[in-house]
Amino acid sequence: MVLARLVLISIFIFKMSSPVWAAAELEKMQALYIQKIINYVDWPENAGEEFVIAVDGQDELFNQLEQIFRTPILGKTVKIIRYDWKDTTPPARILCLFTSRSKIPFQAGLLVITQSTEGIPEGAIINFILEEGKLRFDINNTEAQKRDIRINARLLKLARTLK
Repeated sequence: MVLARLVLISIFIFKMSSPVWAAAELEKMQALYIQKIINYVDWPENAGEEFVIAVDGQDELFNQLEQIFRTPILGKTVKIIRYDWKDTTPPARILCLFTSRSKIPFQAGLLVITQSTEGIPEGAIINFILEEGKLRFDINNTEAQKRDIRINARLLKLARTLK
């Protein structure tokens, strides 16, 4: 009887904690995807001294990005910052908008990454989507070109959908 209760309590605790674990794993995968995506994107030459990634309120994604980007990328130091909607244009090359739903700011050279089940939001370039338990992404190459960003053909081929 005691053993049966312990098993039930263990199952209950596991069930209650698994969505948190799953969310942490998703954000870790998103951070790893961002790390890889950077290598397949060409930014304008005047992109600055640091490689800045702005994140809007996703604490776990912010932490994962800080873990991954401890070393320079593309010959530049990486800085992860928090983005606040009061800042109209973040001083960044990548803007991760996963929780906010306001209008996406336009800035040349700014790669906007979102997470929406309803397709790529207007102004976004890459949209993450969880499909059948796998992380996938869509690309709006037209928006990338408007922002003077060139996405490598190899990355375009991997996109679930392409605009």
